[in-house]
Amino acid sequence: MTARGAFIGPIIDDLDTISSRVRARSKLGHTDLNRILEDFFKELLNLIYKANLVNLNESRRNAPGLDLGDTTSAIKRAFQVTSQASSQKINKTLHAITVADAALYDEIYVLVIGERQAKYQLDTSQAKRVGFEHPNIIGMTELASRIIGSEIDTIRAVYEKLRAELQRITVELEVAIDGKFATSLGGVVEDRPAVERSDASLLFAYDESGGLFASREEAQAALNGFIDRLELLPRMTRQFLGWLLDNTDLALGLDKPGMLSTGLSVNADLVSRKHSDQRVLHEDIRLLRSWKFVDYDDDGDGNSPRISIGFPGAHKTNLPEALPYFLFDRKLSAETLFSTMNFTVFGPPPVANTPVLAKKKRRNALRKK
Repeated sequence: MTARGAFIGPIIDDLDTISSRVRARSKLGHTDLNRILEDFFKELLNLIYKANLVNLNESRRNAPGLDLGDTTSAIKRAFQVTSQASSQKINKTLHAITVADAALYDEIYVLVIGERQAKYQLDTSQAKRVGFEHPNIIGMTELASRIIGSEIDTIRAVYEKLRAELQRITVELEVAIDGKFATSLGGVVEDRPAVERSDASLLFAYDESGGLFASREEAQAALNGFIDRLELLPRMTRQFLGWLLDNTDLALGLDKPGMLSTGLSVNADLVSRKHSDQRVLHEDIRLLRSWKFVDYDDDGDGNSPRISIGFPGAHKTNLPEALPYFLFDRKLSAETLFSTMNFTVFGPPPVANTPVLAKKKRRNALRKK
């Protein structure tokens, strides 16, 4: 998938999500668009049109006919932002535009948060008075087309704006039914994953890792310690961590002797070039670094920086050596493993009545700091 494709799909989905919420409000008789939505589209339109729109309702409450205006750019534009797409609404807007505003703005648009109608019966005299034509009615489909035709930097900026604001906007647009809101924290916050643990018998019996653990129980305790920390991460971050492990020099057969004891490092420039969303990439790297899953090293020698992989929860055990080699030799994907959190590839699930190490013994087995 190209970088444009990676951004455009989510942009269209996010615009559709906002439109759906506005449509649901309209069916319940809530056709007003609050200040938050006006400001959101002001910022979005500024990115798309490279404009300097301001909210006209700040300086004059409920400015007649127009919500957003830009008088400082080469092309002076103004927008009415509405949830109603009817000819009646468009004509009402045209009638409300003052003579002064009609003379001030080069282009006047109606932005419909939804889909525009196939046909409009415009008031000819009013449309001519303000220089308004059918293409000046912009629905979400037309807005998306404008975005798709933009430069990649604009598309990326729109994508990041929508990603940053979508959750807040959709919650703001929600209407209470019988005093209750459909959206709850459980609907927008990711749950802890379901985890399939392992008795680590196959990991312990693995030839290459023979002698790395004193017992199967020690291997299981080390694996569980790592799983306990891994399950705290968001799913996409876990998946990204697995992808990093699958693309280490060791996994790719590029390991250089003496570089790292396990060779578990990734070329940071490779990661940056392959990742389509730099904002998400930086957030994931920060989170993984803060929880000791990765470290970032730049020697400043002109060579690519390195991202090394760590195994918090299994510190001072041999899991960092046993687990990667086990996966690599069997051509198993760490990306899939960390995403699904099914660790039975290392051995069957623990027997329910198997004695569990006491916390103190487990801490000793893991030899944590």
